[in-house]
Amino acid sequence: MSFKNKEALTFVTDVDGTTLMPGEIFFKDQTKEAFKYLLKENNLIVASGRTYRQLRKLYGDFLSEEEVDNLVFIAENGNVAYKNNELLYVHYFEDDFVKNVVKDLLNVKECAVLVSLVDKALYYENGEIYIDEDEIPFKKGVSKEEFYELILKEKSIKISAYFPDYDNDKTPFRNTHKYLIDTYSDLYQIDFFDANNKWIDCSSKFTNKGTTLKLLVDKFNLNPDNIHVFGDGENDLAMFEVTSKTHSPITALKITKDKASSIYNEFSEEIHKILD
Repeated sequence: MSFKNKEALTFVTDVDGTTLMPGEIFFKDQTKEAFKYLLKENNLIVASGRTYRQLRKLYGDFLSEEEVDNLVFIAENGNVAYKNNELLYVHYFEDDFVKNVVKDLLNVKECAVLVSLVDKALYYENGEIYIDEDEIPFKKGVSKEEFYELILKEKSIKISAYFPDYDNDKTPFRNTHKYLIDTYSDLYQIDFFDANNKWIDCSSKFTNKGTTLKLLVDKFNLNPDNIHVFGDGENDLAMFEVTSKTHSPITALKITKDKASSIYNEFSEEIHKILD
């Protein structure tokens, strides 16, 4: 298994907040055209906190199945990687960590909890369970205890907390973020990222978007000088270590923009600036 062109440029892009802006469900037309344009002669690695199924669906909205199969997906913030439905890499959390952190998050009334397994993500909010990004609940009237028992039946690869009322009250988010770092970071060697506000993402200190990207660079024998990385959040910074060609949108977190070599207003304009 290889890229179609090892000597071409390789674009590595985050999704939410980087190429898909707040409030957008699908890519804008100019963003779709930019992806199609860069894919004519270049490679694309998509690196996101989303599940693999969600990412294939998102890109399958405007690319052919063959084109999607040629993409590499780093999903779940680096905990899994796929190409053409082949699992290239997977990292599981320790069982004890999952038991403890999920129990704590379920006791934070201001947040919803998302637990990702290899083949799906289970999202729990107000007694309802959703699978991936489905709008219709998978189950209703589910207690916290029932959800807790359900997620312990399989190995987990990502845990996230979502604070829907963040814009009105940031205190629960900040308190929970601090508590998680103070309680679990050193004990289990876990990073807790502010994923551009509203979301707290848990990731092993030894497995993240950046470490998985480095594995793929070695696996596919890619030249770092030919790699462009796009990201907006704290969890994208590890990918910035792979190359000096780093790009962030003007709306990115300050900590990310400070590390970027280029700041852009529109993703499509930045792609054309690189390729034209």
